[in-house]
Amino acid sequence: MPSRRLSVARLATGVRDHVRRALCRSAHGRHRRALDRHHPVRRLLQSAECSAAGDEGLSHPCHGQHLRRRHQWCARGPAAHLHPPRVDLVRHPRRRGLHGGVHREGAAPAARGRRAFSGRGRVHSGHERAQAEQSHAGRAGTGGRQRGREWQRPRMKAVIAICTFERPDSLRHLLQALRTLAFDGQIEIVVADNSAALEGLAVLDTLPADYPHPTHGVDASARPGISENRNRALTRALELSPDVIACIDDDEWPEPEWLAELVRVQDTTGVSAVGGPTLPAFPVSATDAQRRNPYFGADMNLPNGAACTLQAAGNFLILPEALAGMGPEFFDSHYAHSGGEDLDFFARLEQAGHRMAWASQAIVHEPVIAARLSHNWMKARIINIHSTRVRIMQKLEPGFGASLVRSVKTAGLGAVSLLYTVVGLFSRPLAEEARLLRWKFLGKLAGHRGSERRRTETS
Repeated sequence: MPSRRLSVARLATGVRDHVRRALCRSAHGRHRRALDRHHPVRRLLQSAECSAAGDEGLSHPCHGQHLRRRHQWCARGPAAHLHPPRVDLVRHPRRRGLHGGVHREGAAPAARGRRAFSGRGRVHSGHERAQAEQSHAGRAGTGGRQRGREWQRPRMKAVIAICTFERPDSLRHLLQALRTLAFDGQIEIVVADNSAALEGLAVLDTLPADYPHPTHGVDASARPGISENRNRALTRALELSPDVIACIDDDEWPEPEWLAELVRVQDTTGVSAVGGPTLPAFPVSATDAQRRNPYFGADMNLPNGAACTLQAAGNFLILPEALAGMGPEFFDSHYAHSGGEDLDFFARLEQAGHRMAWASQAIVHEPVIAARLSHNWMKARIINIHSTRVRIMQKLEPGFGASLVRSVKTAGLGAVSLLYTVVGLFSRPLAEEARLLRWKFLGKLAGHRGSERRRTETS
C-alpha cells in the first residue's frame, strides 16, 4: 500500500511538472499566474502529493509554514479546492503579486482596478505600484541616465555670426557687448570680414585672453559684397555644429537678454527663424521728424511670438536644419551691392515651408551716424529699398498676372502720394509723410523699370 501511494505521489509530481512546463511555454500573463499556489490545478496536484507524502513521512515542500493550510485544503477534498473561501487565504509575507483581492491578514485590501506591471511583468501591490511609478517618473525626468550623479540636459550651443566691413571700432564695441549676454548655454562667435584690409580679423587678435567666448575669423574678401559675407559667415557657423545660429551686424549691439529671448520665442513657437527689433540710437541733433521716421532701424511693431515674414538680417536667429536646402549660396549674390539680399532670403525661406516669428523683446541697437541724417541719404535709401523689393517679387512671383497686380498697386501708391502732397501744403506733418510716399513711389517705379543702385558703406 505504501509503495502504491508513493507511486501516486511520483505520478502527481510528474503531472505537475508537465503542467508547469506547458504553462511556462505560454507567453500570456494569465497562464503564468496559473502557476501560483492558489490556482485550482496546482491545488489538486498538491492535495495528492500531500496525501501520499504525509502518510509515508516523506519530506515535501509543503512542510513548514504552509503545511497546516495545505493539509486543511487536502482535508476539505478536491471539490473544495476549486472554490476555496477567500477569508482562509493568507498571503505569505515573502510572496508578492498574487490574485487581486487576496490580501494579508490585518492589512487593508489592495486597491482595486488596473494593476501596474514592472519591466518584467511582475504584478505590483498598491505600495509597490506607487514606488514603481515614482521610480519611473524619476527616470523619465532624467532621460533614464540617472546613474551615480543626477543627469543634466546638455547646454545649448549657439553660434553668433557677425558680418563686418571696414568698421573695426563698431565691431570692437559689439564684441564687448556680447560679454554681457545673459544666456545659459555655450556661445561661439564667427566674424566674417569682407574688407580688403581685413581690419575686422585684426580686432579678434586684440581680444584679451579672458574673453569668454571662442571666436572664429573668416576671410571673405575674395568676392566683395554683403551676400558673400553673409554666406561665408553662415557656412563657418554650420561647421561648428550649433543648435541655433544668431546673426547680428557689426554696427549694432544687443541688450543682455537678446539671445535668450530669441531662443525662448523659437522654443515656444517651434518656428525655423525668429527676428527681433533693431532700434535706432539717434544723436542729440536729430529732429522729432527724424526720430519718427520708420526707415531708421528695423522694427515690425508686432506682438511677441507673432507669425510674420522677416525682412532684415541684422537681428535674427535660425535653426541649422532650415539652411539645409538653401546653401551654399544662402543669400543671392545678385543683391550683393544693391541690398535686399535679406528680404530675398526670408521670402525663399517662407516658400520652402519654414515658419517665422517675431521676438519683440530681443532688442539690438543701431547708431544713426550724422551722414544718415541728411535729406539725400534718406531719399536714396527709401528708393533703393522699394526698388529692390519690386525686383525680388518679380523673381519669386513671375508671370503677367502677378506683374499686373504689382503695377496697379504702384499706380495707386502714386495717386495717394499726390493727394498727400496737395494736402501737405497746409499741414507740415502731412508734408513729411507725403515726401516719404513720393520716394516710395519712385523706388517702386524704378524697380518696374529694372534699374539698380549700388549701395555704399554708409547705406
